[in-house]
Amino acid sequence: MPANHPPVQDFATDFDHTDPAWVKDPFPIWDELRQTCPVAHTDRYGGTWLPTRHADVAAVAYDTEHFTSRSVVVSEVKPGPNDLPAPIGIAPPITSDPPFHALARRLLLPAFGPKPIAALEPFTRKLCQELLDATAVARRSTPRSTTRRTSRCASSSACSGFPRRTRTSSGSSSG
Repeated sequence: MPANHPPVQDFATDFDHTDPAWVKDPFPIWDELRQTCPVAHTDRYGGTWLPTRHADVAAVAYDTEHFTSRSVVVSEVKPGPNDLPAPIGIAPPITSDPPFHALARRLLLPAFGPKPIAALEPFTRKLCQELLDATAVARRSTPRSTTRRTSRCASSSACSGFPRRTRTSSGSSSG
């Protein structure tokens, strides 16, 4: 927990997702909030709301007149008035507001339809098998973060249509 954040006394009026109780087990906290305060608020992180029931989350998501998707990550860092909006700013298109959001969805969704995803299945299965096979060796000789970074990069590259790079015995990359 950041040093400048005191422990939470009441999650309904002062929630903090970095509080040790929340980090350890948020489910009882969410259950209690759903029963006692379905839309919690905190002044931490510049002030934010936490709807805990599906109906409230849906209402917020579809009310673009009163709510924005511009800064959905709860953190100390917020986009400023001079920051460019998605997709050229600091956030991905999913965190954009209408009318750009609809355009971004129309452009991006075809790449994630059943047929394009099915076409990635053989590559994804092969990649997963290679990573699983290498896990025992990687645990003994390589930090875990390197393996995770490799799998994220390979998956992202494949989804983006970039050719897969392999390492040669000399350590250089080849396409």
